[in-house]
Amino acid sequence: MKKSRSLAAKIVALLTVTTAAVMVPTPAVAQSKLRETVSNPGAYDPVPNGGSEYVAFGDSFAANPTYWDQVEPREDNALCRWSKNSYPVQLKPNFSSTFIATCAGSVIEKDAGPEQKSNLIDRVRYAERAGALGPGTKIVTITAGANEAWDGIIRDYGVLQSWRRITPAEYGRRIGPSVRRIHELAPNARVLLVGYPHVVDSDRRLCAINMPKERIGVPVRVVVPDRVMVDYLGTINESMRELGAELHTEFVDIAAGFEGHGSCQPLEQRWVKNIIDDQAQDQIMAWHLTERGVAAQASMIMERVHRR
Repeated sequence: MKKSRSLAAKIVALLTVTTAAVMVPTPAVAQSKLRETVSNPGAYDPVPNGGSEYVAFGDSFAANPTYWDQVEPREDNALCRWSKNSYPVQLKPNFSSTFIATCAGSVIEKDAGPEQKSNLIDRVRYAERAGALGPGTKIVTITAGANEAWDGIIRDYGVLQSWRRITPAEYGRRIGPSVRRIHELAPNARVLLVGYPHVVDSDRRLCAINMPKERIGVPVRVVVPDRVMVDYLGTINESMRELGAELHTEFVDIAAGFEGHGSCQPLEQRWVKNIIDDQAQDQIMAWHLTERGVAAQASMIMERVHRR
């Protein structure tokens, strides 16, 4: 039984890394507004003089593109993709102007291999060129670190225990230049480091497959013990929390609010998409957030915004 569970856990870990690999962006060309697409809603919203009131940065836990969003033909061939089911898009109605610079597959500083895909400082420069960061900017959100090659060699997503290398000092060294540049450009902005949700609950049970009866006639559930996600994402979250005084940032704890909504919960309670799940959620990336999950994530962020 132990050997079987161990093998199942390794298979899930491999599927997790393989799934994450599809989030790597594709090369970009110059953008121009040519036709409406499903991906990247708000990409051509006007940027007011003095900067957008809200500016969003982050990886796929901020961008949350569907599989279709990532491959959708776009005449601007945009490097970075996001979906309408993402917290920056959900937060837009709360602000007079919003600039989205999220990028699924992006890193803070260090990517695997010699070819850099997209990192945080590049996205900050992108927002700077657009004039989105300025004295009129009030809120900036960042969710970053999960894609990082912490050992400089491979994105292991914690499978090889890279979470042991993550410390507040190392996280701060990597994200610090981007945060400081944001403060320089947008001196009136609050910078919120938005933490990662817990994909699994505190019982550390991970449902790689959690299909309802309606899908194939019988319910199917494959449960394995999680040895990775809680430690990996939790260590990143703690590093974010510890850096507030040093970087003049605020931490938004998303994980605490996700308890009881992990991958093994019933569909109506589950805020996370599994590898194979309810058919209506097939387009959502594995281990990423459903519509309910994103709505909860956005609500937690706005609660923090209003707290001051």
